[in-house]
Amino acid sequence: MNNKNIYVLSLALIVVVVIWGCSNKQEHLKNEITNIEKQLFNDTTGIIMPQKAQKTIELYSEYIHNYPHDSLSAEYMFRAAQLCTAIGNFEEAIKFYDSLIISFPEIPKAAEAMFMKAFVFDNYLYRYDKARENYMLFIQKFPNHDLRRDAEKSIQFLGMSNAEILEILQADADKNNLEKNQQ
Repeated sequence: MNNKNIYVLSLALIVVVVIWGCSNKQEHLKNEITNIEKQLFNDTTGIIMPQKAQKTIELYSEYIHNYPHDSLSAEYMFRAAQLCTAIGNFEEAIKFYDSLIISFPEIPKAAEAMFMKAFVFDNYLYRYDKARENYMLFIQKFPNHDLRRDAEKSIQFLGMSNAEILEILQADADKNNLEKNQQ
């Protein structure tokens, strides 16, 4: 074998080892995530354990950073946002939802992320202006989505107490019953 063939063969072997090592690292990270996800909830109470949630979010972030175009990154962005919401880290949840919407705008999870972003502004941050803006954007971008009616109702009830919402819903139900009885 001449030197050129040895060089090409060595280069090919290096490429194979690097690719195998990278995919092996990715699989290891996925397995680590799967294992910690199984430990998220307290066995006796069923409540999310904040330390485990934070570690899970960190692993999701590592995966997203290392494999930004992998479709699993979109799922991990969504899960990270949900965990951030569950442990009260609402601003971080918004960032994960935004990342998903920007990085993967065409997948179904993008619509859910947009709705959930508005929901977090509405129900946790009490930023009704941002909630309205994001609900409206959701309705505009996804007019046929199953969550459209929920977004419309959420806009209608922005800033209202549960008692006020219940009163409106009861009045609507009473009105519908009256109309049915008159027919």
